Amino acid sequence: MKKDQQLQATLNGTHASNLTLIGELLRRKQQRQLQQEVVSTLESLKTDGNPTTVSSKSLPCCPSCVHELQLENGLLVCRNCNKMFVPRVPDNLLVPTNSLPIGACKCCNPKRPLITKDDIIYCSLTNERYAQYLGEYKRLQELPYGTCSCCNPTRPLIARSENILFCPHSLEEYMLTQGGIQKRFFTLASSIEEALNAGTARFYYGGFITKK
Repeated sequence: MKKDQQLQATLNGTHASNLTLIGELLRRKQQRQLQQEVVSTLESLKTDGNPTTVSSKSLPCCPSCVHELQLENGLLVCRNCNKMFVPRVPDNLLVPTNSLPIGACKCCNPKRPLITKDDIIYCSLTNERYAQYLGEYKRLQELPYGTCSCCNPTRPLIARSENILFCPHSLEEYMLTQGGIQKRFFTLASSIEEALNAGTARFYYGGFITKK
């Protein structure tokens, strides 16, 4: 009797394991089918021949919970599981935004993953260049002071003072003038005059010393 009970328990456990395996296989198959539907839907939603923009109608379903996605601020958002996605290039498979190493672009709708190659950041669909500025990835046209001329690839210029900019990579300085942004060149006379005007140096017995 005891052996029969043990055998029955073993069979029940095996049956449960088989059901779990079958359920997992069905779930994976459903996810693959959903991803294929996403690809087909995104391909059919391209408007005006512009591959960077799609219509907000008939969006694909969430690959995690099968609920309908909404296009919000360039992201495909699921209001059921609160996950956000962007289409991967070139196959349009949906990628969670929290898995993107450097975020998503701002030039496409829906947005696409940003990628980096040879120290250059760009959109994986349009190849538009981006740059990291004060902890945020921006389009070059969004940079307040543009990029430097001392590096390759060029880097965003950052304000050091009201009229002085600098490149964070080379530390070269630039001047913000009425004629535009110009590289700042130093001479001994200009350096002394600037130090005196700033109060960081003073004359002493025909020469000058720098204050500590």
